[in-house]
Amino acid sequence: MSQTLDATLFRRCLGEEFRPQQPGLRALTLREVKDLGGDSTRADHQPFSLIFADPGAQVDDALPQAIYHLHNHQLGEVGIFLVCLGPDLKDAERPLLYEAIFS
Repeated sequence: MSQTLDATLFRRCLGEEFRPQQPGLRALTLREVKDLGGDSTRADHQPFSLIFADPGAQVDDALPQAIYHLHNHQLGEVGIFLVCLGPDLKDAERPLLYEAIFS
């Protein structure tokens, strides 16, 4: 991928699937893109975070924190470090949430 990964780029993908390239893993849905503000050590973008949801997962299915190669139809393949936040207690379906922070 030759594009700069920034919040604007990911906002175009809200609600879309990101499919892990590892066999046996379910697709994640990009649920939120949040500007984090503050100072950045990089001149090309400001810090932001992504929240992904896995609606079919139980807590026991949580992915360990790691870099996952995710494929999206607009972006192609991107490597993203994901951390499981646990189930979304505000959602009746209790999907597992994952966060990625770009600083």
